[in-house]
Amino acid sequence: MSIYTEQEIAHIVDALKILGEKGFPVPPQVFDAWCGACITVPIELAVLRKASDGTPEVLMIHRDDKFFLGWHIPGSILLPGETEEIVFRRLARKEVIGRISPPQFIDRMHTMKGNENSRGQEVSLLFACFFENQQSPVGQFFPLHNPPEDTIGEHKPFLKRIARWWQETSR
Repeated sequence: MSIYTEQEIAHIVDALKILGEKGFPVPPQVFDAWCGACITVPIELAVLRKASDGTPEVLMIHRDDKFFLGWHIPGSILLPGETEEIVFRRLARKEVIGRISPPQFIDRMHTMKGNENSRGQEVSLLFACFFENQQSPVGQFFPLHNPPEDTIGEHKPFLKRIARWWQETSR
C-alpha cells in the first residue's frame, strides 16, 4: 500500500525521467525541490592559510538566499555524473577564484532536514586545502577559531571539525 496515488506516482516517475534525460543544471525551484526530496552530498572545502602570526585562517563567503543567510565555507552539491575533483575545479573557479593545494579529506558530516538545514538532509564531505594566493577576490579570511557570529548554522560544526583536524595534523 502506497501513500501516493497512481496519478502521483506516474507524475513523479515522468518528472524524474525528464531530470535523468536532461540532467543539470536545472532551474532553482527544481533544484530546491530535488534537495528537499533527496539526500544530497555537498563537497565543503575549507580553504586555509596561516596568518602572519601563524594562526590558521579560513576563507568564508557571505551568502544571502532563502535557505542560507550568513558566512559559509566554499561548497557545492555533488551532481549526478560528477566526482569530487570536478567539484573542486568548479569551486576554485567560481567561489575561491585562486590556486589551491590538492584538497585533503577531513570527515563526513551529517545534517538533518529541519532545524539544521531548511532545504534538506545532507551528507557533507569535508575537505581542506591551502590557498596559494595572499588575497581572495571573493570572500574574506577569518581566524579559524573565531568565525563571524552570522556564520551559517550548519557550518559551525564544520569549522569546529576543521579546527580539530588542524590541531591533529600539527600544522
